Amino acid sequence: MIQHENQFNAIHNKIAPTPTHKQTLTASDIALSQIPDNEYENLMQVQATNPTATNKNKKKKLKRLLFLHTIHEKRLISLKRDIHKIYNSTFYDTTVNGVQLIVGNRNNPKAKTEFIRKKRPHDSLRRHDFKPNQCLRPVFDQATRQTTFINDIHFVRRLEFYCSIGLLTPTTNFITFDVTDLYTMIPRNGALIALEQFLNERATNGRINGMTINILMKLVEAVLDTNSFVYEGKYYKQIRGGAMGSPFTMTLANIYMLKWEQSLIEHQTAHNELYGRYIDDVFMTTNLPLDQINILLDQANNEDDNINITLSTGLTAQFLDVSVCNNQGQLKTTVFHKPAAAPYILPFQSDHPRHVHRNIIKGALYRAVRLCSHVKDFDEERLHIEVTLLLNGYPPKFISYHFKQFFKQNNAMSLMVELNDDTYRQFHHTLLHLPTRRERKQEQQEQQRRQQQQQNNSDGNELEIRNWNKSEIRVHFNYSSGPMSDFSQKLRQLWKKYYVYPGSLMNNVTLKIGSRTNKSLQHLLVKKKPPKSMLINVNSTKI
Repeated sequence: MIQHENQFNAIHNKIAPTPTHKQTLTASDIALSQIPDNEYENLMQVQATNPTATNKNKKKKLKRLLFLHTIHEKRLISLKRDIHKIYNSTFYDTTVNGVQLIVGNRNNPKAKTEFIRKKRPHDSLRRHDFKPNQCLRPVFDQATRQTTFINDIHFVRRLEFYCSIGLLTPTTNFITFDVTDLYTMIPRNGALIALEQFLNERATNGRINGMTINILMKLVEAVLDTNSFVYEGKYYKQIRGGAMGSPFTMTLANIYMLKWEQSLIEHQTAHNELYGRYIDDVFMTTNLPLDQINILLDQANNEDDNINITLSTGLTAQFLDVSVCNNQGQLKTTVFHKPAAAPYILPFQSDHPRHVHRNIIKGALYRAVRLCSHVKDFDEERLHIEVTLLLNGYPPKFISYHFKQFFKQNNAMSLMVELNDDTYRQFHHTLLHLPTRRERKQEQQEQQRRQQQQQNNSDGNELEIRNWNKSEIRVHFNYSSGPMSDFSQKLRQLWKKYYVYPGSLMNNVTLKIGSRTNKSLQHLLVKKKPPKSMLINVNSTKI
């Protein structure tokens, strides 16, 4: 405590000359501005490559701290203590035992902050996403719905419809071919010409999803001109084809293929035959002599030097994991397993939520029923699924229980007792035409696209209203079979304790807790991108 004026003057004289934080920053900026450019660049490079020991220690210290903040309320007085109890009981004797949890408070927002908005809310308005693939893909999907196979289930549906209208005869041959290295072989100029022609044919008032064709072409050229890759420590610019794994590259390759395949599509349509493509794999049916159809395919193969096809023809075919057979005019489809494929699925002992293992069994049985046209083939596939599960450590009781649940939920328990052809045929037909989750999602996206198309075409800069579901709160966490096994249960208890009470605004809000799976060894060990150090001092070299 200060007892007299002399003590105060002494403290004042000691503190007054000390510069404030703002004065220190200003003096530092002035000093840096007086350094010559060449010395300043060297100084910055030294600081970037040689961090001080203080910064290193600070980073190490922060790694041992975990900060959580809650908004202060009187009814949440015990929330800190509950969070610390859960943290200590959950992570005791684990790898994060040395991490210190610090729970802090945030003040409640003022009424001025709540009611006076100077900016538009980010959660309700956003501008259109100008990624080329998101603009082009819906247009391509709509234009090629009749000639594109979405997946193996869609392929079987189309094939059974072809058979149901009497087009499958004992002499019908199946033709499959694939394009060699499609993604890396498409030429830049040829792809741009095909894309511009595609856009002009399908534009509305000169726009595609609210964007002019000129802007779209410039965006596409920018993507193609900036494709690069690293090989043996050197950067290379890709001048042919597109980047593997890029969604836009797949769309551009499909548009390029669409122009090439027009002659085949017109021929198949004129002869009431089936034609469908899945990226670079094509399936066709024909009742013409093989010599005549081979001439047509040779002409298509020689039409473009960048497209080379590998052909297979016969009464049987393998396409999209489906084995197809023409048995004297009767269609037979089964699940196709490659000879080199190992019976490996997610092991039962893996660190995943249990519902993941349940869904593996359920998904495999759904796939078997949809792809197998006859009950004996389904029974063989069921045995194959069961053996694969056993080899990957799934308990027999676990397998048996979920097999029964599958048949029970689909009202097909009789098939576990007797393999009846008529019962299975009806079961197969019901599940085959049941929309998959992906198809339901695509249908929702298509409805949204149709609703927004008029607005997008009228004004490309118009703001789009996003409708959020305010009756749900979704929380995700990384699953762990040990300490995190009962995390969702404890979180629900906290939710009910502090946010569900008479008069609460959260009474009508549903808390949905989901789990994220841990990263696999492939994610942890395989580095697809080059390190940041390679981005420094990149010199262009002509080859």
